[in-house]
Order: sequence, then structure tokens, then C-alpha cells
Amino acid sequence: MRTIITAVLALAVTFAVPNAFAGCPTITGPHAVGGAEWFQYDFDTNCASTSGNVSSTTLSCYSTPAYSFNYQSGGPFGGTVSYSFTADVTSSVWEADIFYDFDDPNVNWYNYLLATVTVTHNGSSSQYYIVIHHGTNGSASCDRPYVNFSAQSGDTITIDITGSNYYSNTSMKASAPTLFRY
Repeated sequence: MRTIITAVLALAVTFAVPNAFAGCPTITGPHAVGGAEWFQYDFDTNCASTSGNVSSTTLSCYSTPAYSFNYQSGGPFGGTVSYSFTADVTSSVWEADIFYDFDDPNVNWYNYLLATVTVTHNGSSSQYYIVIHHGTNGSASCDRPYVNFSAQSGDTITIDITGSNYYSNTSMKASAPTLFRY
């Protein structure tokens, strides 16, 4: 009887909670166009760890899920969203991108959105900038910057997106990142 109950519970957990053991990111591929081949790593906003004053939202394009970096009187002025995973293979050509919206009618240098990739290999880290957008750079609507980097199997790849927002009328949003391995 105990074996039957255990088997039924195992099946119930497996089918009732299909994403409980799902990994972040979701990996698809290989994709191929014109002789080029790549794998795509899609993060979901639910994969993120957050700190500070951030909230779930959508971008101006495609209703893409995103995080908003919010003003709060007395602080914190914005926050950070982080995505991390362990590289599954070695490749000298990885690419990371995000979509983001930025509107600062105050044109203030202290309002900014910063997105970086950090690759940690054997305790040593290298950082790559996807974007840094200050209020003085004007508005952005569904911009999609990217950066190329290399990583070896077993390296930790972390994408941090930080928004610093000092005005209630400033809006900054960023999607979850997408990685491409060529």
C-alpha cells in the first residue's frame, strides 16, 4: 500500500507542478538561417532575484514582461534585477541582450539604467556592459542593446539590470535578458 501511495504522490507532484523543477533559462535550438547556427537562452522575469524598489510591468513593445525601476520618496531610488545560470558548454561567442524603455522628462544624469553581464570562471570575474542609459541621453522606446562575450562550460553567467530613479515622473523598464550561443 505504501508503494502505491508513494507512486500516486510522485505522479501528482509531477503533473500538478510541471514547472517546479524547470530550469532558467529555457534553451531552444539549434536554430539556423543562412548557414549560421545558434542556441537561444530565454529567461523569464520569474527567474529573477530582485532588490530595492522594482515591480512587474510590461514594455511598450510586444507586451513583453519586464520590471519597472521605481521612485520612492526617501529611497530606495530604483533597484536591481539579477538573472544567473551556469554555462552548459564552452563558446567564444555568446551574446546577451535586453529590451528597455526609458523616459526622463527631467533629463537628469542621476537617473540611469545599467545592464551588465558578469562571467565568473574559477573565482575570477569579467564584466561586460550591455547598456548604460542616463536621463541626459534622452528617451528610449523598446531599444535592444547587446554585448558579446565568451564563457566556458561551468562558468557562472550573471546578468544584472540596475535602475536608479530619483523622480516620480521618470519611467524605466527592462525585460528579462535573452542569450544567444553561436
